[in-house]
Amino acid sequence: NPIEYTLEYTIPESCDGSEDGQIVISVTGGEPPYQFKWSNNSADSILTGISAGKYMCVIQDSAGCEFYTDTIELGKENSIIIEITNTIAPSCTGAKDGSIIINPSGGIQPYTYLWNTLDTTKDLVNAGPGLYSVTVTDSTGCRNIYNDIELKANTIFDIGIINKKDPGCFDGKNGKISLFVSGGIPPYTYKWSTGDTLSTTENLKSGDYYCTITDKNLCYQVYGPIVLKNPEPLTSIILAKDNVTCEGEENGLIEIKTTGGTPPYSFIWTNERGDYLNFNDDIYNLKAGIYSLSIVDSKGCHKNLDSIEIETIDSFKLITDSINHVKCSGSNDGYIQVSGANGYGNYYYYWNNGESLTNNIDSLFAGTYSVTATDDLGCKAILDNIEVQNLNIPVDVNISLLDSLRCYGDSNASLIATVNSQHSPYDYNWSAGSKRIKIHSQDTLTGLGAGFFNVTVTDNKGCIGTSEDIEIIQPSQIQITDVDVDEILCFDDNNGRISLDITGGVPEYNVFWNDSMHIGEEIIKLKAGTYRCTITDQNNCKIESNDIILNQPDDISVTIISNPAHKNYADGSAKLLIQGGVSPYEIDWGANANNQTGNEAINLSSGGYDVTITDFNGCTKIIKVYITEIDGINNINDKQISVYPNPGYNFIYISGINLKSPYFELISISGISNKIKSEKLNSGIYKIDISNLPAGSYFLRITAAGFTSYKNITIIH
Repeated sequence: NPIEYTLEYTIPESCDGSEDGQIVISVTGGEPPYQFKWSNNSADSILTGISAGKYMCVIQDSAGCEFYTDTIELGKENSIIIEITNTIAPSCTGAKDGSIIINPSGGIQPYTYLWNTLDTTKDLVNAGPGLYSVTVTDSTGCRNIYNDIELKANTIFDIGIINKKDPGCFDGKNGKISLFVSGGIPPYTYKWSTGDTLSTTENLKSGDYYCTITDKNLCYQVYGPIVLKNPEPLTSIILAKDNVTCEGEENGLIEIKTTGGTPPYSFIWTNERGDYLNFNDDIYNLKAGIYSLSIVDSKGCHKNLDSIEIETIDSFKLITDSINHVKCSGSNDGYIQVSGANGYGNYYYYWNNGESLTNNIDSLFAGTYSVTATDDLGCKAILDNIEVQNLNIPVDVNISLLDSLRCYGDSNASLIATVNSQHSPYDYNWSAGSKRIKIHSQDTLTGLGAGFFNVTVTDNKGCIGTSEDIEIIQPSQIQITDVDVDEILCFDDNNGRISLDITGGVPEYNVFWNDSMHIGEEIIKLKAGTYRCTITDQNNCKIESNDIILNQPDDISVTIISNPAHKNYADGSAKLLIQGGVSPYEIDWGANANNQTGNEAINLSSGGYDVTITDFNGCTKIIKVYITEIDGINNINDKQISVYPNPGYNFIYISGINLKSPYFELISISGISNKIKSEKLNSGIYKIDISNLPAGSYFLRITAAGFTSYKNITIIH
């Protein structure tokens, strides 16, 4: 049951570009369902939205059988036809007086027009040379486009070449073109493809050139191409080259062949120094070297052949194979061996010292040697300035320590040097300044202190060797780096301490003190005094310490100033003037003095008082203070006594004393009593001279008829 199809109907495209055509087919036979593949790649059974054209479909059933339809042609309705009825060419290139006349038909009028110049008239006028197209659209929107309507300008110029010069050399730039122009309306302007703007363009290389000529009416014409050609390149090749037979001979040659360019040619040969050698194409009698050829043709074109090398066929030469340099300045153990190369046949040698006719020579001292050799062709080779050097291979010298330093600052170390050489005697030159010649391979240097040392040894062959530096190290100096002292707190105590920090030397240390009672780095239970010690390390190295002073406070001393108490009265008083110890002081007068504190106690009855004095270090002293007893109450009335001026300068005055023969004393705060002169001026007033006393604070003690009074005064100067 084969596949068959029926074309049911077609709907043509309504107009150009509308793409609204349709093709409808029906299929029978085969094994449904069917697959469709149209020539426009559609897979539908009905083609819709298509433009005018030819279509074909491949139909395939479910069994894979295929059927190809006939070509189905789809037309279009209302096609617009455009006819070109006339064209008028522009009068010249650059003019815009051309026109195109068209006659459209078909479609449904009226028509609209659109030219590629954006003009919308039916016909195009005022057109210059060029390609034009027009689109005609009818009232239904159908359209047709007419392309590539060409207007060519009329030719009005007569243009000719009056001079054309090709470049003289290959790749040259000396070509020239000159034009003659007539027709049109002069004057003319020129614009060459080179950019030149005259009728002549110059300095041209080979190539195609164009010129645009414009007249007064702006009519123009492009003239070209004008072709310039250059000659074939100037070429020269080497036909023959003979190298030099032997090194130094002059029998080489070079022959060449030159083509291209513009004959005749001229030739200049030069060597590598730039010397002129020959002016022919071939050159002979050359020695080995580098040569160059400069070729110039009749047009002045150049060609160079550089670096033509003439070599030596038999470049016989000598090569240094080996050199054994002499070990020391006085030895003759040098050796040279050479070999010939690139020569012909056998080689024959002659050394400048005449000692050998072979390629090697031995038993040489340090110096410069040369050898000449020839081969069987008579070619000669010379090897100059072969240097046998003095290597001065160092003598092996070892140095070691015999005796070391035990104490800092000693100079009793010693060194021994050993030479590994068989060529005695030896010259020993020590860096410490000692120099001696010995036949023995060892030398000893003594009496050395700390430092670096070496020795330089020269043997009998002149070979020199220097030992490595060796350092003689001394122990560091024994030093007391810190002294820690506990001072004595109280007078005549034995609680002092000295502790030393010791470095250097070789620990451990023995420390002996000058009191012959103590040893060691720390000593305790010390009384005040001056101490020093001797320190010895394990190498028995010693140092003496400086004096170390342990101080103690002065003994506490007290001056007592007391006023008696009247019988059956507690009106006595006492004042203490304290020295020594370490102030400030704490003073306890005891329970019978009502535990008064401070250096003055009042309201005391007659009798004895135990007073405890404690200084800043806690040192104590107990003293006995006695208050005497007097009868009656006729004591000096302190309130009536005045001292003025206070502070005083040279004199002070005392008033309010009604007792006979008063006695005056000034007591310093350190407890020193100073007798002073007094002068009675009138009843109860006394003048006291204080001009010879130092400035400071004092107690004025007034004594009269067994009674005592105290006043504080200050002296200034």
